Amino acid sequence: MLNHVNYQGDTGMNVNIEDQEVNKMELVTLLTKNRDDHEKTYQAANSGYRDKTVFELRKRAQQIDTGGKVNLNFSLCRPERHTSEYDTVIGLLNLSTAITVKLGLQDYRKLVQDEWDWSSGFRHTASGCMS
Repeated sequence: MLNHVNYQGDTGMNVNIEDQEVNKMELVTLLTKNRDDHEKTYQAANSGYRDKTVFELRKRAQQIDTGGKVNLNFSLCRPERHTSEYDTVIGLLNLSTAITVKLGLQDYRKLVQDEWDWSSGFRHTASGCMS
């Protein structure tokens, strides 16, 4: 982990931000909430994915029953569950004897702001499954 980074925010100013110590238990609480929110979103998206899949299969079965041409190729984006990534970090923090932990900007974005590398794709796929 870097001791400090130069960060250029929305203002365009370069700011030198050092890693910051944060309360470990507050971080675990926040991560647990983020994990639970992710799981709820995943469950809703997966239910929508299942409903859309069943609809498409029934539609094709009806086409087969009526003797129509059937395109068996269809594309649905299945949501991905990332709870294990939260669980890994939560587990590590729970094993730590430290009272505080140091976070850099990248860690902060993931662990506090809940902006992981996969977050944008997950939100996009989940919203498509739930619509």
